[in-house]
Order: sequence, then structure tokens, then C-alpha cells
Amino acid sequence: MEPFFDKGRNVTTDSYVTYASLANELKKRRTSLVGALNRARQEVTCSMKHTRDPLHSTILLKSNDMVLSSYQGKVTKNVLLLSTLYTGVDTDQQTEKQIPETIKFQNGTK
Repeated sequence: MEPFFDKGRNVTTDSYVTYASLANELKKRRTSLVGALNRARQEVTCSMKHTRDPLHSTILLKSNDMVLSSYQGKVTKNVLLLSTLYTGVDTDQQTEKQIPETIKFQNGTK
């Protein structure tokens, strides 16, 4: 990624390489990160690891310049996304699923 640092680009990652420490290092180099986060990571709080929220709901946790969003897309599975690109997350109020913009962005760029 060396040629792309310090140019204001974005990196979209999957759950295997998404870490809060990586997000901080990329932020120092003017590169943002949006990526799925594995719930087994230590960056994920215990309350986020074991929670089952109402269907199509979104929960946000903010820390410094990062946002961790949890979207309950299915009854038995929720998606965790770490983002340094978005400071807040809007949801699509037009549809029943109310998908957060971070998920739409990650799906469009992966």
C-alpha cells in the first residue's frame, strides 16, 4: 500500500485483517479504513460479542476517530463494522431493513 499512503484514500478490509491498531496506523497516514470485524477480536466489547438486538437495528460505539457499528441483519447473526471514514452512521429509512451506510459502502467496495 506504500504508494497510496498520504493521498486520502480508503481501504476496505474483511474480518481477517481488520484491527483497531491497523485503523489507527492508517489514520496517521491519511488513509481511512472500513472493514468487517470478527467478534473474537479483543477490540470488541463483551456486550457486543454476545448481544442479539431487534431485527434490522443498528448500535454504534464511538472511540476517538473510529466507529464500531453492529447491524442485526438476520435473527441469528449480526455484522460488526469498524470505520474511520464515517464519524456517524446514517441508516436507509426508505426500506424496511434500514441498512447502515457503512455496510452499503463496504459491500460496494469489496
